[in-house]
Amino acid sequence: MRKKKAKTIQVAQVPASIYLTTYMMQLLNLQTVLMNLNYASKNLKNDHQNQLKEVNDNFPLLIKGLNLYNSSQVDERIPTGSLIFTIGNTKLYHYKGKGIPILFIPSHINKAYILDLNDKLSFLKKLKTLGLNPYLLDWEDLKDSEKGYSFEDYLNLRLKPIIEFIVNNEKQPILIAGYCMGGLFSIVSSQLWPQLIKGLITIATPWNFHSKEFLVYPFTIELAKFNHMFTTAFPYISREFIQLMFYYLRFNDVNNKYISFAKSDNITNFIEIEHWANDGINMSTHLFQDCLKNLIIGNKPYNSKWVVNNNLIDLRKIKQQSYCAVALKDKIAPISSTLSLGISLNHCKIKSVNSGHLGMLKKDRYSIAEDLAEWVKMKLKKISPEVKIIALDGVANHLQKKLKVKMIKLEDQNSTDLDKAISYCDSKNSEDIEIINALGGDRLDHLIMNLRSLRNIIKKKFYLEYFKNKSVSIIGKENDDIAVIAFPKAKVSSEGLKYEMKNYNLEFGYKEN
Repeated sequence: MRKKKAKTIQVAQVPASIYLTTYMMQLLNLQTVLMNLNYASKNLKNDHQNQLKEVNDNFPLLIKGLNLYNSSQVDERIPTGSLIFTIGNTKLYHYKGKGIPILFIPSHINKAYILDLNDKLSFLKKLKTLGLNPYLLDWEDLKDSEKGYSFEDYLNLRLKPIIEFIVNNEKQPILIAGYCMGGLFSIVSSQLWPQLIKGLITIATPWNFHSKEFLVYPFTIELAKFNHMFTTAFPYISREFIQLMFYYLRFNDVNNKYISFAKSDNITNFIEIEHWANDGINMSTHLFQDCLKNLIIGNKPYNSKWVVNNNLIDLRKIKQQSYCAVALKDKIAPISSTLSLGISLNHCKIKSVNSGHLGMLKKDRYSIAEDLAEWVKMKLKKISPEVKIIALDGVANHLQKKLKVKMIKLEDQNSTDLDKAISYCDSKNSEDIEIINALGGDRLDHLIMNLRSLRNIIKKKFYLEYFKNKSVSIIGKENDDIAVIAFPKAKVSSEGLKYEMKNYNLEFGYKEN
């Protein structure tokens, strides 16, 4: 069947007045700093004067970038999965993969197609090719009947029926995944309906709304209180109002991205993603005020004071396996806000990437797709062995039928079971070998021999994927222990450890840290 050609539309417009306002904020901010530098050093004054000059010099580029974007066209974007269920204005798309169903919930202020932007930038299609079974919830815009909806209304009258539909369709509980604020719906669902939810996934989901990096203008407690009072009479909160709040949140970054755009030759991806950022959805006033009162003003989720459906939301009550992805350079949901969620969840894997808010979804070098797929397969799928390698002291023959597995007895006592298993995989021309739980249990001699086996892999044709010639961010709590081991040699520098390393030479069996 021939693929239907997408309809071409004008990009979601950005009024020039918004950028003129943010430009004036840049100027005012720098002028205010200069006024307060009367007693500062000459170099510091000169630095701010140079910044002020740069802002003025870049103004023509800001207008050029803005006009270039506003005059652009894009293909109309709707999720490419099969539309299988609609309730109110909320739609459910299925990408027809295999295995455990995963429902993805986007933020309630942006359209869902960011998870399926195009053929080259589709997070959900990538997950499907990795053997997962994605579903996508699309909130769409408000209907008149939904303009009074609260968080609980969306949870009970929209999300729960969709979860129940998938469970009935798939005949099994689901994984629930939330992107950004969509993660809050995923968390609450996991606690309230554990019989329907098998595992929890959060991606760039804020949790501590009073962290230093989150509480910046306009997301301050004082302004949130004003907006709570100011918007009470609004019939709904327009997408333009919401977008204006985010422009003011990072006005320097907002202006600089259009200045860079004016200088760039690679414009297609920028236009598509910027169109999505401006192509938001209107928000019910009740939901908007719920967010202000419970999140920005009260920080109730983090303080374990958030009550939904007469239940206190407590991460300790979530017993399912969980996966928390955080971005180290996220300016929308900063790491100081998102990391506290992963640390507080039970049975949680924290995946950190050195990207911004969208990098985990849109950039191959930062994509969490492969790591997430591996987590789902290892933690939540029942993996049954096809072959068991046994030595002379191995499993008795009468267990072969019980385990329904092929037994291969290797009598070489000069190699370990791990060596034998790796050699067997090599003989079957395996492209990838994943080694799981091979630390030797309570046998120190087994642990040492298995580490030796991994060291020897490097000498063969295998590539042992640890960390080589690159920086790695490891997230943990203060006073956590960490060991750095070289296979076989490495020169390591660190930042953030109690005892730092600077070009420190490590060698397995001789010097570890």
